[in-house]
Amino acid sequence: MTACKHSPDAFENVYIHVPFCSGTCIYCNFYSARFHADNADRYLDALALEIKSATSAWPARPAPVTLYMGGGTPSLLTAAQWERLATILNNTLDFSQLTEWTVEANPGTLSNVPRWLQLGVTRISLGVQSMKDATLKRIGRRHTAEDTRATVKRLRKEGVKHIGLDLIAGLPGVTDAEWDQTLEETLALAPDHISVYACSIEAGSELASMVESGAVLPVNDDSMDAALLAADERLAAHGFEHYEISNFARPGARCRHNVNIWKGADYIGFGPAAASRSGRQRWINHADLDAYCKGSPEPPCDRETLSEETDVTERLVFNFRLSDPFSLDEFVAKRRSIAPPWVSAWQGKLATLARDGLLRLEPSGWCCTERGRRLADMIAETLLP
Repeated sequence: MTACKHSPDAFENVYIHVPFCSGTCIYCNFYSARFHADNADRYLDALALEIKSATSAWPARPAPVTLYMGGGTPSLLTAAQWERLATILNNTLDFSQLTEWTVEANPGTLSNVPRWLQLGVTRISLGVQSMKDATLKRIGRRHTAEDTRATVKRLRKEGVKHIGLDLIAGLPGVTDAEWDQTLEETLALAPDHISVYACSIEAGSELASMVESGAVLPVNDDSMDAALLAADERLAAHGFEHYEISNFARPGARCRHNVNIWKGADYIGFGPAAASRSGRQRWINHADLDAYCKGSPEPPCDRETLSEETDVTERLVFNFRLSDPFSLDEFVAKRRSIAPPWVSAWQGKLATLARDGLLRLEPSGWCCTERGRRLADMIAETLLP
């Protein structure tokens, strides 16, 4: 393993992983640690070292365009810890070009919102998942539907303009009627962004163990497709654009950070388990809070160097997560290192995907069909070398 070096090219899109949670949901296999104030203080010490090391070699502070704080539950940090975090960021980054700062949070955990807005936070993404208390309890969430309603009301009162709500489709035991209720109650809260993730059985999660033991039956493909289609139709009827496989937004409310990455931009991540990509380099910090907090300015990570063909093809593939038409000509024109044989191979594969009903060619570029959106992994597998 080797410590990772950072390039300023990646600093336009900065991700900070705050790994703390108050518990573990049955479907989750993301890296997290239980929140304790002393652990969070150690984490901030290590974060300060990592960001300082990444920025100190450059003559001017990097100026991110987007900043995304995920986890974990960043909103668990105390007011004093948020002030410490603000000092770390202001001492190492230039916020003059920042257009978006997202913070992930859970309903009922927000206590510092006015200060967040003063610091520059522009949007808050709430992990709602369901609007049925019995389901929330069953999947290990620590909030209620009323917590969600009260939190959204409070965010609006405190001046948050951009609120995103995350839902999970196809949770075991959820009926069509309950899912419809969750969609209706979510829409009634009038967010400008809604994410709808298909419930997946992730290795290492409690849900995976429950399925393996026979305690829970996973939702079949037909039921999952019906749940996702219901969300698509309901949200479209309320003015939401289905702009990415799992994301819907009102006009002007897309998550810019994620869109930039889906369009192939570089990004840099800080914190345990944070991922980064710069040029042909890709790395991820070890998912280990204790190792992260040992005082190294460059925490251990796993890194790989991609071939030029793999790197550029992956960036091409990311675009097919979006509903925007993809112009192969424009993509090639922006990248001088692309070899002609790659272009010929892509053209042939795109034509094959169109014949299979996964893509269609419009005047402005290639788009996924509805079937293609559901089978995005197949598109990626076909296009990758």
